[in-house]
Amino acid sequence: FPSAVGSLAKTIDVTTIAINGIRWCEVDFPVDLQQARQLAAEWE
Repeated sequence: FPSAVGSLAKTIDVTTIAINGIRWCEVDFPVDLQQARQLAAEWE
């Protein structure tokens, strides 16, 4: 992942934002995807 960000940063602006207080999850495995879908459904 860090190398991908580095590659992108050579061609576009890469920035960060604070996510304090915002519910989020990391998707590393298929089981994580279901949790992410449930979480995203709450955003709508």
